[in-house]
Amino acid sequence: MLQPLFLLTFFICTFIGFRFVLAYLRVKDEVNKRAIALTISFLAIQLACGWVSNLLNFVEPTTLIASVILFAFVLRKVLILKLWQVIAIPIVVSMISTLFMAITFMLAIRLFGPIGVN
Repeated sequence: MLQPLFLLTFFICTFIGFRFVLAYLRVKDEVNKRAIALTISFLAIQLACGWVSNLLNFVEPTTLIASVILFAFVLRKVLILKLWQVIAIPIVVSMISTLFMAITFMLAIRLFGPIGVN
């Protein structure tokens, strides 16, 4: 039960992160459509990089570096950005989504109590 809820929360929080980044970059047209496309591609790249690094027994920073590099190519196709923006966006979106996810989980624990794993 917790895994689908975690994935849904991670998707929503990443979408909110991309909405903030696109608002900061002053993107006016098709913001929701771009944010969903970026969210799906970012999560797919993170999933693939995580799977490969787990398969090859690499450490966690390897996954982050590989997903930032691969996602930079996707960002170059979708948005016209400078190099520092291409590198900073995946890191900032990850931080924003983790912040929102932490707040969501804290509120869930506060409202529903701690969850035991059986």
